[in-house]
Amino acid sequence: MSKYLSRKLKFISLFAIIAVVYIHSYNFTDSFLTPATRISEGANPTAMIEYFFSNGLFRFAVPLFFIISGFLFYYTYKNTIDGYKKKLLKRCYSVVTPYIIWSFLSGIFILVLSNFDLTKNLDIVVEHPVTKTVDFLKCFINPPAFQLWFLQQLIIFIVLSPIIYLLVKYTRGLVLIPIGALWLFDFSFIINTQALFYYTIGATFAVFNKSRNVTRQSNWLMAIVSIIVWVSLSGCLTVLAAYTSKDSGSISLLMTIIYKVNEIAGIVSVWLLFDHLFSFVTNKRPLIFLTGHLFFIYVLHEPLLHFTYQLSSVSGITDFGRLILYVGLPISNIAICVMLSMIIRKIARPLHRLLTGDRSGNVTLHPIREDRLRK
Repeated sequence: MSKYLSRKLKFISLFAIIAVVYIHSYNFTDSFLTPATRISEGANPTAMIEYFFSNGLFRFAVPLFFIISGFLFYYTYKNTIDGYKKKLLKRCYSVVTPYIIWSFLSGIFILVLSNFDLTKNLDIVVEHPVTKTVDFLKCFINPPAFQLWFLQQLIIFIVLSPIIYLLVKYTRGLVLIPIGALWLFDFSFIINTQALFYYTIGATFAVFNKSRNVTRQSNWLMAIVSIIVWVSLSGCLTVLAAYTSKDSGSISLLMTIIYKVNEIAGIVSVWLLFDHLFSFVTNKRPLIFLTGHLFFIYVLHEPLLHFTYQLSSVSGITDFGRLILYVGLPISNIAICVMLSMIIRKIARPLHRLLTGDRSGNVTLHPIREDRLRK
């Protein structure tokens, strides 16, 4: 893999994880957002602003992470017994172990909150009661840190990796058609078809050595067009969410289609845009620093975000107050996650490796000249 592509994946992942935090920051009635979610408050300007970002522009993030995961897994994958064993062992440490640890810790977090009068009635505590041993076992299936579903899906794909490889290789990528159809119609059972679809896209690029097609592009026109489509679709989705009724099945279907096209438009836009912003972002030390703590931001931002939001909210909070919290709380929560990562890495680096799946070794991207990075 070229240095440029490696650096590109790192910086895009930083942007994507910040987008994920803001997706989870929507603080109006319908905090669990789906493709056809309506804004219960109707044409509320503040709710619409939050919706535009959380259920529109930023929805590229999770699909992009699955594409990157599929690409990185199969980039060095060898479909032999030894190759499969090596990948299993490596991913057991980098994916399975962190999943188990952080599922357990999120259960402990809820248990602690449930023992204080100030926090025992918070939504996150009520929704994930942890009072008996069986509740802890449930945390490994349905963790309070609900973003861990991403690792759940990766674990399934790791186990099925030889099958995915064969399907991609011997259909020349055409397996994406039936998988895409399942994703389009939201047919999921155990395996999330959105996750499978985008993961398989990444696998397809890797299996057919298409990295040359995902490196630097210089087509400003394509980037501008994709961004216009991305922003327009996000706006369209927001207007439909604010001005239409939940009872309209045809509008719900239209919103779902727009949502899915918007995901793809967002991925293409972010991918192309980075190529033109490369010189601006690649040697910015604060951004370089943050790329070393992506995993902690991912695993810690929930349920911490919901916890801090509910503590910060007061009865009769204004819409403007909600917007301030929407903008500010993710920033403060990201700062907390990064500080904890820094402290643990400083005083107990082996523990940091364990908690991050051995991602401690890639905590610093040294500034580098652009002409050297292209090589």
